[in-house]
Amino acid sequence: MKRFLLAFIVFLAFLSESIFIELFPAERFGIDRIFVPRFMIVMIMLISFFYDRNKALLFAIIFGLLFDIVYTDIIGVYMFSFPLIVYVISLSMKVLHRNLLVIFFVVLVGISLLEGFVFGILFLVNVAQLDWNQFLYDRLFPTLVLNGGFLIVIYYPMKKFLLRVEKWANKENDKLV
Repeated sequence: MKRFLLAFIVFLAFLSESIFIELFPAERFGIDRIFVPRFMIVMIMLISFFYDRNKALLFAIIFGLLFDIVYTDIIGVYMFSFPLIVYVISLSMKVLHRNLLVIFFVVLVGISLLEGFVFGILFLVNVAQLDWNQFLYDRLFPTLVLNGGFLIVIYYPMKKFLLRVEKWANKENDKLV
């Protein structure tokens, strides 16, 4: 049961993205910006920082494919970009400290890279309906604010949970030896 708990939490983050959009549409509040919740990739990045990068990459591939199947017409964009971003960001954490401020900025850089990469691909295949300036001001900045707030709320409980999961995994590995 413990082995599937992490995947279940990432799946809940996946579901919470669409629930958030349904419950809090920007139009309801008179805002003409696009807020894109990236709760799932934030959770996967936290897994790569505090638990296991390989599991995080596996989750990024699986949930990237699921994201492509459910939300997009082009299969492979998110399945490729989620693991790429998680890998690059996890490499940067090898030289940086793991505190809230550093992780906050690293996650925001990761989300910026993800949004820019995906928008660039969609722009190249003429699917994107925004130009680059509209993308920056109407989509990227509001997305960073939303996901930064989510990270601040979820950081300490998720960090504590991931460190506990790491202890569980170490105990199970000790029993096997």
